[in-house]
Amino acid sequence: MSYAERKEKYDSKTGIPVRSVSNEHRRLWDAINKFVHLQGGAITTQPHRWPHRLETRTNSSLSAKLQEFGYSLHCVGRTSRITIDGFVQADVIKIDVPK
Repeated sequence: MSYAERKEKYDSKTGIPVRSVSNEHRRLWDAINKFVHLQGGAITTQPHRWPHRLETRTNSSLSAKLQEFGYSLHCVGRTSRITIDGFVQADVIKIDVPK
């Protein structure tokens, strides 16, 4: 693949593949982001990219709620976050598009 071909398929600033995103996926991403934020979590991937990675406090009910909505969740690991309460353990979860 030539440089010119790669330039068209990858974002020049981030190096991430450029994909067209439908309006439906944009609305879905915005809704998930709002829900996760209201539940105390945070999506850590770029907007409108699938799959999502999110961080939520350990033992949070957020992952159970997302599974009830039909999302496929995969535990990636744990990390520490700095919050108003100091350092807290957070689960890192990958979310796929709903079934």
